[in-house]
Amino acid sequence: MPRHFILPEKNNLNVTPCPRCGNKTDFTAYSERSGEDCCDIWVVCKCGYDPTAGKCGAKLEDVWGVIDNITTIGALSCWNDALEKVVAESEMTMKNTIHLKSTQQKRLTEAHYKSDAPNEEYSCNRCAKSRHNTAFTVIIY
Repeated sequence: MPRHFILPEKNNLNVTPCPRCGNKTDFTAYSERSGEDCCDIWVVCKCGYDPTAGKCGAKLEDVWGVIDNITTIGALSCWNDALEKVVAESEMTMKNTIHLKSTQQKRLTEAHYKSDAPNEEYSCNRCAKSRHNTAFTVIIY
């Protein structure tokens, strides 16, 4: 059975705020049997955000699955760890996306200026997607 709890504004748990709503005090703890002698315990923000969802090993494991003060603190620690990983993955994805975009931009630019026929005019697909619809004169030496 889920347990809703609200932490005091000033606490020593150092809870990472929810990336969706900024909450760091209002959570619901859940417990679910995950094996023969094991239960997973995790917390979900009041907005419904769960950084541990679908991540193996991201939740607190407990034999009995009791949601009490000790397991709730452990689940909040897992919340912090999961958010740290989400932020790291997000930063890595952004870096990869920026690198990929610059690499694709370079390749697209090179591809758009290549042609089999000298002095051929055509519309650049990349610019058409950006609503520029500019025609380029391609000169091949």
